[in-house]
Amino acid sequence: MVKYAVTWLRRLAVAVAALLMTGCFLGGSQPIVYVSQEDGQGNLFLLNPENGEATQVTNHGVSDSFPRWSPDGSTVSFLRDEEQGSSVFLYEREDDTPGALVLNAGVDYPPVWSPESDALAFVSPKSGSSEIYAVGTGRDSDIRAVQQVTVNELDERLGDWHPDGAWLVFSASGSGKGKDAEPGLWLRNAQGVDQIRLTNSRDRDPRWSPDGGRIVFARVKNGNEDIYAMAPNKGGSWRQGVREIPLAVRNSADHSPVWAPDSKSIAFVSDRDGNPEIYVMRADGEKPRRLTFNDAADHSPVWSPDGKRIAFVSFVYEQGEILVMDADGSNQQRLTNNGAEDHSPDW
Repeated sequence: MVKYAVTWLRRLAVAVAALLMTGCFLGGSQPIVYVSQEDGQGNLFLLNPENGEATQVTNHGVSDSFPRWSPDGSTVSFLRDEEQGSSVFLYEREDDTPGALVLNAGVDYPPVWSPESDALAFVSPKSGSSEIYAVGTGRDSDIRAVQQVTVNELDERLGDWHPDGAWLVFSASGSGKGKDAEPGLWLRNAQGVDQIRLTNSRDRDPRWSPDGGRIVFARVKNGNEDIYAMAPNKGGSWRQGVREIPLAVRNSADHSPVWAPDSKSIAFVSDRDGNPEIYVMRADGEKPRRLTFNDAADHSPVWSPDGKRIAFVSFVYEQGEILVMDADGSNQQRLTNNGAEDHSPDW
């Protein structure tokens, strides 16, 4: 009886700690995860968006990077630098203990969550060429078996997972041979069955709209970067060709587009007014509006889950700091203030 009481108390203590750490006692808002260089290397912190209280969740003596929340808000994926190549780790809010998922995979870009939060896709050169892999995130070892998704000569960079789980969209820089040497955006079935080419330009950072109907992406042309969207041809599917929709095409660097949760707006970064600032526009590219106004660089916008606020990184205080504002740019607040470089927020 004592044994069960102790076990129950331990579980209760873990649950209470998790609630306190994630700000659930303050209206249920999900914390912002970010990277801070306070100790000289990158560590992950959870940041309460209501009051700026930060809680450190990793401290392993090596650099952690690219934190990403799972769609269900239960788990953070991130990369950890290791001697034989970066590894994929998970931090689960309930357990409060980071654990390895894929060791020494040499991953250079953030893994991408499946819409059901039960798998991660990532790019690794472990087979000798850059390929896409998928791995389940459940606790069973069979579920966590790594599956290769692509087999080609493309130099790939993973973009996003379709909201219904059917497709992975990725960009290729075109370092292969033959048709694989041509850059562009591609679709790959998550089971590694079909591969469809969408564009043949220097395109990158593709992101599905939350409703699954469009992909927003950045295009590099003549040394300039613009923002486009694409959708299937009218009445067709992604297999039957796409139409491209210019959203932010001008003589400036426009990049880092991110969809609002309702698919009606896109936040992005532009230097059209002299230095990198955060902007927002309608999904059709109309009515672009500048949200930040200062002489320093602002970047890495990310929407709150309810679409009411945007977190971002600003260098207005010299070092990178995490700020938050309402979706219309009002009520800007500085959340971090530690004299160290803070970056890579995800909400």
